[in-house]
Amino acid sequence: MGFATTTKLSSRLLWNIGEEMDYVLAKIDAGNLHNAIAHAATLVIGIKPEDKEKLSVVLNTFIAEVKNEYKRTEPKMEITCNSVDAPETIIDTDTARRVVNAVYVAPHGIDAMSMEIPGLVETSTNLASVKMRPGNQIVVEMFHRSSLESGKYDLTHRCEAIFRMAGANEIISEGGYQGWEPISDSHLLSVAKDSWEKLFGVRPEVRAIHAGLECGLFLKARPDMEMISFGPTLRDVHSPAERCHIPAVDKAWKQVQNILKVIAEESK
Repeated sequence: MGFATTTKLSSRLLWNIGEEMDYVLAKIDAGNLHNAIAHAATLVIGIKPEDKEKLSVVLNTFIAEVKNEYKRTEPKMEITCNSVDAPETIIDTDTARRVVNAVYVAPHGIDAMSMEIPGLVETSTNLASVKMRPGNQIVVEMFHRSSLESGKYDLTHRCEAIFRMAGANEIISEGGYQGWEPISDSHLLSVAKDSWEKLFGVRPEVRAIHAGLECGLFLKARPDMEMISFGPTLRDVHSPAERCHIPAVDKAWKQVQNILKVIAEESK
């Protein structure tokens, strides 16, 4: 199991509460950036006074379950519950249930693995955020990526269908990266491998990764160009724990310089 995402956990908690008691939803705020895993969320709900103990049981059970599920990837997970003053407004019950149901069932994470490259994720989605906006709007944002254009659009359409069934007033699909399938025998890749071995004495291991790379945008405009992607070592990308190995930055820069030097000499 990977990193927890608070968009999915929030909808799961609200679903569990709704199975045990009536409640009203006044606020749901989960996630932030479209390409980052949602790491924080705030929910404000209202229940009947006589259901307070029942809510405590549901919440404690939920906390125990998810902390056990994510004990290896989220050892510092925190879930707290506090009493607050009654809000001035609430979300109408029908809208709240439809939003919770749609977010709970919407896909998140790996959708398909590559049939060409073992172990490579081909298509995935990030259920990035659920936000309340001015004008009584609730906005759900998702980010899809795939090395296959057809796979990306199939996933997009399936997610659109889920939110249409939930009664969404408007669905917008925009931006994104074109799928970029790896070419293992390109001349540029050969130059890069030779350059790395010359600089650091080690033959590099070339892999395909699952990422929304700008190379796909360049490829759309110039399908004749050869492209590769490389850089310093990054860990836990698009998560609160994202970090870069600083010494690797210098190596990547030397690699860039040497590749450009070789290409320039070849073009003379």
